[in-house]
Amino acid sequence: MARPALQRLIDEATPGSTVTVYKLDRLARNLRDLLSVLDMFTDRGVHFRCLDPAIDTGDTFGRFMLQFLGAIAELERGMISDRTKSALAKAKANGVRLGPPLKVTDERRGRILEALTSGQPVILIANTHNVSRATVYRIKREYGVS
Repeated sequence: MARPALQRLIDEATPGSTVTVYKLDRLARNLRDLLSVLDMFTDRGVHFRCLDPAIDTGDTFGRFMLQFLGAIAELERGMISDRTKSALAKAKANGVRLGPPLKVTDERRGRILEALTSGQPVILIANTHNVSRATVYRIKREYGVS
């Protein structure tokens, strides 16, 4: 819960005031955090309202609905996370390379290796192939070029 704006809201909320959010996920990332924040509000005498869905913690049913919807929202986030992890694992198993495109193609890597084995200085290779010296050193290390 390292969220400075939320902490400032909690600290500045005064007894009798009402904190209103548009959606529950704007207040907390999971049910435990949501209940923790609501407990802090309750301890300070602060009411809570959510506009979508309409919930007001000023009554018992509102508090129940908030906990129920928070649990559903956490379940949905967990299911999204599980699906994402599954899709990433499947893509990896199918040989899909994840992440940004490689800066150094296989062809370019080959030209850099040729330059390294011919004894050209690293700085010259880096400038010629428009890569950093670290990239040249990494290729040198990966292929065991001395």
